Amino acid sequence: MVRKGVVFSLASVLAIGGIFFPSGTAPRQSPPHLPAGTAEKHPQISEAYNKLPLYFEVNRGQTDPRVKFLARGGRHVVFLTPTEAVLVLTTPKEMPKNVFPRRSRFPEQRDDRTRTVLRMGFAGASRAP
Repeated sequence: MVRKGVVFSLASVLAIGGIFFPSGTAPRQSPPHLPAGTAEKHPQISEAYNKLPLYFEVNRGQTDPRVKFLARGGRHVVFLTPTEAVLVLTTPKEMPKNVFPRRSRFPEQRDDRTRTVLRMGFAGASRAP
């Protein structure tokens, strides 16, 4: 019974991922970052960008050891652990049009993005499958 719950949860996550991030046969590179306002100016680019595939890769030390698989895109990362799926969606912060952003000498300290995290637990999942 527990196994059915885990399988159902995983199937649900993959189905949801398929809706938002359909798979296909494309290169495994992450797509480039689209500048803010691109969707309004060029809807055909935005539509094509949203159809890019989602590929999962085995975690070989790229992230937390609890993560077994991960997938990266231009503005999202999906992490799969034995007990949950975590989606991190990134969007650029709105900047006033008449203000130039300050260039930092240390770009890793500058964060002009907003992150939204969605955690979905697998009901009845075993921590050691």
